[in-house]
Amino acid sequence: MKTLFKIWNNFFFSKFDPVSASIFRILLGITISLMFIAEFPDWERFYSSDGVLSLNEELYKPPFYKQSIFFLFEKFLPVRYLWYLGFIFSITFTIGLFTKFSTIFLYVFFISKTHFNPLVGAGYDHLIVVLLFYSCFTSLNYYLSFDNILNKKRKEFPLVWPIRLIQISIMLIYITTGLYKIVSDPAWLNGEAAYWTIVQNIWGRSNIFPLLGYKILFFSKIATYFTLLVELLFPVFVCIPATRLFAILTAIFFHLMLIIFMNYVDFFQLSMIAALLLFVPDYKMKYWLARARILK
Repeated sequence: MKTLFKIWNNFFFSKFDPVSASIFRILLGITISLMFIAEFPDWERFYSSDGVLSLNEELYKPPFYKQSIFFLFEKFLPVRYLWYLGFIFSITFTIGLFTKFSTIFLYVFFISKTHFNPLVGAGYDHLIVVLLFYSCFTSLNYYLSFDNILNKKRKEFPLVWPIRLIQISIMLIYITTGLYKIVSDPAWLNGEAAYWTIVQNIWGRSNIFPLLGYKILFFSKIATYFTLLVELLFPVFVCIPATRLFAILTAIFFHLMLIIFMNYVDFFQLSMIAALLLFVPDYKMKYWLARARILK
């Protein structure tokens, strides 16, 4: 019993060097900033009270729309100003300025988005909410941040449990999506799922794929089974020290391929890549940053 308690305590409540967490902050912050830029043209259409989802109509009102800063501020602050505010905090989060406050604000902001208009919410919104929630409880500004430059006093390493919960969440995403694919659609078992995805105009990034027809079916089988292998085996191999780095790099390659070949998945894939960096051992990340002369 004492051995199990010691393992549990070391796994969740030991201190860790947050160098990988700092790189995670930068990539996640860049992703959030790009998301704000992409949503700028449709911001008022999606999130104003007179937009696509009008709160003045009784046809449909989201169940939690009042639990949102969009609802609280709509009477005296134009929704466009909320975009400016969110974008500013995405920049401060990225550069590590007032990092804790920026993290909390962005978490409230993103959960407000999903509450105010869930009809336009995407998977990356919910993923970012999870990542920001756990990030509120750890130190993301220990390295490569303005907070660290302004505060010369060296802080203690933080506890690892928030990072562990992010890691567990990511592994659950892979496992559940992989199993759901197998039980929900026979195309994932016969290898045609990737083909039927990329030949659709809405998902396929290139118009050449529909013209090729079944000539790309062989590559579809490779992509389909590779997807299942990554999603089902990543949680296993990332837990084994000898195969951890291979699992991380393979998963990053997988998400980069999705960005290249598919539409409308960019922000989710970039958020997943940012979260994957939290699996990289701190000594390995420090070595890479030192070789790149980013960190001494």
